[in-house]
Amino acid sequence: MRQIAAEDFIAIYNLMGRYGHIMDECSAAGGPWDRLGEIFTPEAVFEVEPYGVRLNSLRELQDAWGASVHPWGHHVTNLVVDPDGPDGARCDSKIVIVLADARTMTGVYRDRLTRTAAGWRITHRHCVMRLIDPDAPKPVM
Repeated sequence: MRQIAAEDFIAIYNLMGRYGHIMDECSAAGGPWDRLGEIFTPEAVFEVEPYGVRLNSLRELQDAWGASVHPWGHHVTNLVVDPDGPDGARCDSKIVIVLADARTMTGVYRDRLTRTAAGWRITHRHCVMRLIDPDAPKPVM
């Protein structure tokens, strides 16, 4: 099995960290959600199970998240990155989300990424959330 180059792994690792920082800063301040362009390609797809959420572009992400109450903490960890062609990669990672009332949720991100002129970006994110309390309010992802 081929491994991704070290410099690409570092860039993807930083991308995942940047995601958490941007999400938390925008959640606390109510935006600016245009910073999501630092993470996602314009045609990015974001799916969330078990809620059946599917957003089909960066613009849809920005609009949906700008109109929602978002979790206050996004922590991405345990990255496993594999090459997927000369300018592509797949990344599986764990997510821990902290809600405003301090409850937490966990899940898995399964990402497809592409190298762009601006750096690595997520083109498709499939998120599978695991509720600790099945009666807990479901955050908008």
